[in-house]
Amino acid sequence: MTYIFRLGIVNSTTTQPTIIKIKRNSIMNALELYHQTYTYDTSNNLTHLSHQANSNTWQQTIVIHPHNNRGTETPQSTTDFDTNGNLLTLNNIGTLRWHYNNTLN
Repeated sequence: MTYIFRLGIVNSTTTQPTIIKIKRNSIMNALELYHQTYTYDTSNNLTHLSHQANSNTWQQTIVIHPHNNRGTETPQSTTDFDTNGNLLTLNNIGTLRWHYNNTLN
């Protein structure tokens, strides 16, 4: 296994990698240091990503298929979505509550 890490600055209001626009005068208040760790298998496939910051910590695990050396899909539980197809939980946020018109509460 190979471990690689990086340090950087991220917007503290985001819960996942994203592109955001911030006014220049407020940018310093919205940024914080983070640490990411990458784990690779013996074939140099990314198998794990860990993100740590004061405001948010998350992980992602990638399972590599043994026959084709590619990432495999993670099976989704049928209880992750309601009858309208709305996602009910997120790992970083928790339970999502939806209004009758399919908008988030």
